[in-house]
Formats: sequence, structure tokens, C-alpha cells
Amino acid sequence: MTKPHLTYGPKQTFRRYPRILKKSLSLLAICLAFVQAKAEPKADAIRALFLDHESEHHNSNKFYPMLAKGLGRDAIYFDYVTSVEEALTKKTLTVLTYNIYAARSGVDRIAKVIQSVNPDLVALQEVDHNAIRSKRLDQTKELARLTGLKYFIYEATGTYPEINQDPYKKNYPKLAGPKGLYARTIGEDGFRGIAVLSRYPIVRQKIVPLPGGCHPRDLIVATIEFPTSKNKTRGITFISTHLSHNSEEARLRSVELIGQTAKKTKQPVLLAGDINALPNSPTVKALYSQGWLNPAIGKSIQTFPVKAEAKNGRQIDYVFQFNSKWKSLKEGTENSDRTASDHLAYFVTFQID
Repeated sequence: MTKPHLTYGPKQTFRRYPRILKKSLSLLAICLAFVQAKAEPKADAIRALFLDHESEHHNSNKFYPMLAKGLGRDAIYFDYVTSVEEALTKKTLTVLTYNIYAARSGVDRIAKVIQSVNPDLVALQEVDHNAIRSKRLDQTKELARLTGLKYFIYEATGTYPEINQDPYKKNYPKLAGPKGLYARTIGEDGFRGIAVLSRYPIVRQKIVPLPGGCHPRDLIVATIEFPTSKNKTRGITFISTHLSHNSEEARLRSVELIGQTAKKTKQPVLLAGDINALPNSPTVKALYSQGWLNPAIGKSIQTFPVKAEAKNGRQIDYVFQFNSKWKSLKEGTENSDRTASDHLAYFVTFQID
């Protein structure tokens, strides 16, 4: 009898894949995680690869807290593949947008919602920084630590304009800061605005001021270095924003600037944020007319308010793509903690070409 073996190639998958090998590979993944933790004794997440099917009992945040603690990390996340070929070619990207309502429920609860999705890129809105009501906490930095999304760049965009002053075309000075990308958009004794978290390095970033209606708005434009193989990467432009809630005119003018920004690059562009507009609104239609694609178009999705029975429930939080036609593997809201914020976290998982 020939020994069980693995073969893989352009059109081949596992042959005679014994149960003992599955267990061995799983054990190897944990051992590698342990070695990594010893080499890098800092609190962030470990990602382990299981050559197996996905099931709820693999969720490390529910069932492996002692293991994570023992490795000195906040969490261990698992990816699942069924063959070596899939492991070598798997290219997915999960993008999440979440209006966190200044984390009034606590940053721990917000972090757990984010961890439940296990995203690669995150756009956050209504994030406090050094505000009295949030105990002077740097919420961006704390959420990066808790989620393991360690790539982030902090940036302030100048002094807070007076209420009702339109910041459109205003020249905001840039201020250097610690890691984390945070655009100051609302002044309330401290900072409140939008933030970006990333699993992958951010190699370039800029802030684009937008028309804001009753208060300032901004775009965060970040270039992400996404790994395509062991030694190769590709650039992805990630745009995060929070558009005006009370002015369609301001939103439409913002869309013009969003389109101008996206057209400056040939890279794939992802736009995520609280757009404050319904799927059939002039604002969203204007995005479509520019060439933005909505993976959830035509689907009934409610991101605000959080009450499931709300008659006026609607989608106002989105993820769009531009310069690409990536297949959406999954899109929807994360419902593990519906009251952590007044919005639900919304995510899309793309299959990268």
C-alpha cells in the first residue's frame, strides 16, 4: 500500500488526506504562533491557518482565551482552507465600516464587534481623541491595540472652525502624531472624527477637506501595501469618510471630490464610511455615475438604527469599489452586539484578482 501523500498544482487538490495530518498541521500552526509570541512579546493578534473547514468551535475569542493569554496576545484568529493550493492562492480582503458613536458603550465592546468580523481594513466614524467625555482616551490607538490592527497613522487637520463655517477648500495644516490615522472633523473639547485601522502597512496618506454642512468633514486617503505573495505587494487606495447628515448639497459636493481623488490613481480604490444617504438617494446615485460599484446593491441591509424592528431602518453605511471588479464573497452587518453603538458595523469580503 502506498503512503498517503499530498499533491498540488494548477488543477489538483489533496489526495488521501488523513485525519492525523489535519491534526498535525493544526498543532504546527499553534506551535508557530507560540514561537512568534516568544519572538515578539507584545499584545496584538496572532493569525493561524487551519487546513480544515470553518466551524464555530474554532472561534478563538470564544473558546481559546487561555491560549491567547498564554501566548501574550489579545486574540488568535484562524483562516480556513481545504488544500495547500488554496492556502497558496487565497487572496481575500475584508473591509469594515463602523460608526462607533464615540464608543459611549466602551472601547472594549467596540473592539469585540470589530474582532468578530476579523477585518483587514477598518473605517471608523465618530471617534474621540483626548475628549473629557471619553476620559481623554486616544480611542484610535486603543482600538488598534485591542483588535491587533496595528497599522494606523494619526493626523490632525488643524483648528476647529466655528459652527456653520463651511470648511470647503479650506487649507488645513497637518500635524505630526503617533501611529494612527485620525482626521479631526468635529470639535468638542478634544477631537472627534474618523479613523483608519489596517492589518497591512500604510505607505502613504493624506487628508482631503470636504464641505460639511453644519460642521467640518474630511476624507482620509491611505495607500495600503497589500501582500500578493511571499515577496510581492500591490497598492490599494483606501478612502474613509463620514459625510454630512443634514445637507444633500454638501454630500453631492463631497462626492465630486471623492471622484476626483479616486481618478488620480490607477490602483484599486475602496471607499468606506457613513455616507448618510439611502441607496436610492441622489448622493449614492452620483457615486454610481462615477463608476463606483456597490457589492450589496439591491439587497435589503439595515445599518441604522440598530433596533431590528425599526420601521425606518435603512442603510447609510457602505463599502464601494473603484478601478476594480472584485467578487464579493460576503457582505452584511455584524450583529453580535447590536447596542455597542447606534450604528451596526457593515462589512464586505472581496476575492482579490
